[in-house]
Amino acid sequence: MTQALPLSPARSLPPRPKTPALEGPALQATTWLLESPVGSPLAAYIFHLVDMARFRRSRPDAEPSYLPELPRATNPATRPTPEALAQRVNAWAEALQRAGGLSHALAYTQGYRNGQWTPLDAVDAFLAAWARSEQEPPALRAFIQVHADDAREQARRSSERWARGEPLSVLDGVLVAIKDETPVQGYATTWGIRARAHAVAPRDAEVVARLRALGAIIVGKTNMHEGGIGVTGHNMHYGTARNPYAPKYYPGGSSSGSAVATVAGLVPFALGADAGGSIRVPAALSGGVGLKPTFGRVPAAYESLAWSIGHVGPMAALPGDVALLWAAIAGPGADAASQHQPELTMPTWRERLDGLTLGVDEGWAQQATPEIQAAFTALVAQLQAQGARVRNIILPDVAEAFLAHLVIAGVELTSSLRRLARADLGWEVRNTTALARYFTGLDYIHALRWRRRWSAHVEAALQEVDVLLLPATVRPSTPIPEQEVVDLGLMTDLMYYVSVFNLSGHPAITFPIGYTEDGRPLAAQAVGRYWDEATLLRLAWVAQQMVPRRSPLRDYRALAMGEMNVG
Repeated sequence: MTQALPLSPARSLPPRPKTPALEGPALQATTWLLESPVGSPLAAYIFHLVDMARFRRSRPDAEPSYLPELPRATNPATRPTPEALAQRVNAWAEALQRAGGLSHALAYTQGYRNGQWTPLDAVDAFLAAWARSEQEPPALRAFIQVHADDAREQARRSSERWARGEPLSVLDGVLVAIKDETPVQGYATTWGIRARAHAVAPRDAEVVARLRALGAIIVGKTNMHEGGIGVTGHNMHYGTARNPYAPKYYPGGSSSGSAVATVAGLVPFALGADAGGSIRVPAALSGGVGLKPTFGRVPAAYESLAWSIGHVGPMAALPGDVALLWAAIAGPGADAASQHQPELTMPTWRERLDGLTLGVDEGWAQQATPEIQAAFTALVAQLQAQGARVRNIILPDVAEAFLAHLVIAGVELTSSLRRLARADLGWEVRNTTALARYFTGLDYIHALRWRRRWSAHVEAALQEVDVLLLPATVRPSTPIPEQEVVDLGLMTDLMYYVSVFNLSGHPAITFPIGYTEDGRPLAAQAVGRYWDEATLLRLAWVAQQMVPRRSPLRDYRALAMGEMNVG
């Protein structure tokens, strides 16, 4: 377990570069220069803008930590069997229903149980809704791949089980989408890159296998930011997914399609992956809920783009559905990082938060735009009215942690993409990976030292409070440009509050807290102690009761749920 280190009194926040967005010929020329043997001066200038010199001079006084160092359970959980997963999911669903919790997933199985419709009906309704989402301009682009015949075959088997009264679990026949980064047998794992369309997965990732064992129907692979190396959701190969609340705006990334598919009502929940905010940012910008579990809580996919900072996790429009999907996929797996974890704790579905202490770093939170600050301040007051205590805290060395994550993410993602030719990649990805090649081995080791130091800071803060509460992003969703853009300031603003918790591996969740005047979603982030996802889900569930939800402009839920016609 990470040892608590003395907290530095220094107040350091990540610099937010004020640089013009690069597009068109300027982006191409900059990329060519970075890729050339004489690109060092340009890289040095960009590193100056983000204050890399300060990072390189810093002294974290800690040994390198290659992976997040997590507390080991005294009585660790065992690898769950399909039967154990079914028992857990069924128990959680029953508790959620008793508490009056909303769940789109359970509306499906309620319909099956009542004989109102079948999983085959559900798949046909989904296919019709998905087709309409692509036909109506602008195309929603939530999915990269949908295998209709395969989905119908899964639904046929599920329908037979329901007809016999023998469903595998409460999730039997419920539709789920998988981020394209996670392998699904028979589907290409493209990472959002067309040149990988031939990379058909020979087997399911363990999380996908768990969902199949529960009877869930895999309907397709969702769109993502090209190469997983950005947080807007941009994709030049398959088209950029559209924000359901504002179709001319970014949905966030890299799990863009999973956020869009769930919020727009095409599926009740989806898997995402998060190496620097890639679950939490698209959930935040698109008006959904996204949980990044504790590092290793969910078994990693066997093909990982960023192995020491990546987390697989659930996304949905509602916290109750996030909880059900998390219950279905979490627990020890084949990979070493998922071992030594405790058993999952079911969230307490109570509207009061008595006894819960929230930590707010006001100086950090005040970097957000006025509209986000106003919504965040209102949220804090509402949570206090529900019994929560609020304590002001200061998380030191945020700037160093932010840059440490930037180094690790840049090195690991670039390493994963190095097998692809430059011509296979868009200008944004080429620009980012070219710059990342200027990080040195010393930078990477220095970042690993900061991982341990920062983790200790977060652990020390969480000894004083139960949950850290922050805005999810500095600004809301921004317009989708007509051509590829590299915008260092936008990237920083979207990752400003989220990426540092990939460095430490703490669980974190984002959830809606309001809207801009023109209807774009605003969101908060809650960060918890290792293995304590249950408290984060409870907090998001309570917030859902207090923050009125609006329907997105692109809403296909009624069509996707066919005869159920659930709003």
